[in-house]
Amino acid sequence: MILKTLIEGFLLGLSTGTICLLTCTPIYLPYLATEKRNLKENFWKVMEISFGRFFSYLAFGAIAGWLGAQIAEIDRSLYTGIAYILLSFFLIMTSVRTSKQEKHCPIPFYLKLTKSAFLMGVLTGINFCPSFLIAVSKAVDLAGIFNGIMLFMGFFVGTT
Repeated sequence: MILKTLIEGFLLGLSTGTICLLTCTPIYLPYLATEKRNLKENFWKVMEISFGRFFSYLAFGAIAGWLGAQIAEIDRSLYTGIAYILLSFFLIMTSVRTSKQEKHCPIPFYLKLTKSAFLMGVLTGINFCPSFLIAVSKAVDLAGIFNGIMLFMGFFVGTT
């Protein structure tokens, strides 16, 4: 059962990896381009983003599995709206931080959070694209925290 769940998540992620790339590239590229870094530094930022996405996937897998064990249906539109609002706010704050930094203005603490590649990964990890919603639905159907985590672990590897 565990291997089957991992493979299902992997295949789902693999089959929708192109969509994930097209969805996240417009988010990641501006983030990576806002500061001057060499190729190696950008690589580590991408790894940090990936770790944040991995953390987010495992958390959502656990939550979806738990919810699946508790209730029969989920109101996905609420979660989708929240994810888009959080990600939009993050991107707006990133642009504000960058313009303030270039003018040598002090940057408030909450804007410094937008420098976090890990937070960017967490927020893109809860970006409710169609493949993510399919994985959430499957995790709910599996009805168990561990099963949800295993599905999303495979999903992460497939989308990566």
